[in-house]
Amino acid sequence: MYKVNKIAVVLGIGILLLFIICLIAVRQIVEPSDIIPYQTADIYHNGILVESISLGLVSETWCLTLVSENGNVNEIEIRPGEIGMLYADCPDQLCVKQGFISNSHLPITCLPNRVVITLRNTDGVQPDAVTY
Repeated sequence: MYKVNKIAVVLGIGILLLFIICLIAVRQIVEPSDIIPYQTADIYHNGILVESISLGLVSETWCLTLVSENGNVNEIEIRPGEIGMLYADCPDQLCVKQGFISNSHLPITCLPNRVVITLRNTDGVQPDAVTY
């Protein structure tokens, strides 16, 4: 028969518990389902608020097209819980490459066309630097 070392068993159980706790924490971070209904997307063009959309109330995908006075075009797609720049006629395409956002960590910005999309919490709780 094999002799079982008690320290190895306790250490193994401890590592298993730590692993389970980490999995639960990661799931809470990746799927923050209680935050999404309170996200509002604010779309600014030339520093002026053009549209304010509650992403929690969006039930189907739709598009918003912004055309500036000089003919620059930005097409924004709004999906349930997220928003993104679908098309922009700017040269670098960084705003399109950023993809869709569903949290307020980083806004979508098209500098050449002066379009900014920010997300904000409308549940009254504003995260601070420690929360991020």
